[in-house]
Amino acid sequence: MSNQVYICQFALDRVQQYDMEACVKDSGLMYPEIRGILGVGLEPETLEIKEKKRKYFPFAAELSDANHFFKQNKTIPDALWAGIYQNEAIKLPTREDYIFSIWDGGILFNPSCAAILKQHRLGENILTPVQIYDLSTGCLASDETYYFLNLYERRMCVCEIQTTPRLKPIPDITYGFRIGSSIFNDGELNIDKHALNCDVDLWHDPRFIRRFFMSANLHDALSEAGMIDKFEPYTCNLIE
Repeated sequence: MSNQVYICQFALDRVQQYDMEACVKDSGLMYPEIRGILGVGLEPETLEIKEKKRKYFPFAAELSDANHFFKQNKTIPDALWAGIYQNEAIKLPTREDYIFSIWDGGILFNPSCAAILKQHRLGENILTPVQIYDLSTGCLASDETYYFLNLYERRMCVCEIQTTPRLKPIPDITYGFRIGSSIFNDGELNIDKHALNCDVDLWHDPRFIRRFFMSANLHDALSEAGMIDKFEPYTCNLIE
């Protein structure tokens, strides 16, 4: 058993964001209706469009909450739409984008990175295969399959007592306390040593805002494949 746990976040300065919208294919939100829903097209606001908006926006809100770890739910898309801006060329992920993001913070992995994740203990975390469609044609924009992550697993491991002032806990009515910091160094965050025995390799502690945890086994596998920098990992300080 390794003696390390890593706290991570998707590095915004290294993870490319693409102008795409996620949706569910059997929801009826297909082109051209979806362009009217997004408010960037010229379609009239018909009763049909209004009904599609009524169905779409709750899904988008749930997806955004899940993407930012605010709520634990199993909302997942099965399609991405590119070309949401008229008269702009579609931009697709490159080979270097083993992780990339879309609107509302959705995180996706290329097949190589997803394959490593699948070899580890994901528990109820969900990796959903999706393909990218062109809004102007309704056809596939790429033959590649990517994988959308819903980080569903929750585990409590962050310690309330922290020695670094900027990691000082904030009182929280739901969890007792929360911690939020965008600046980190290795070995700064105090977590319970029991995290070494966690039964999944990727999880979120809702007491730490927008960060997630990774086991050493998964960290090392990603590192060996040259796919760790976009996770921006830092070691934790394990407390008995």
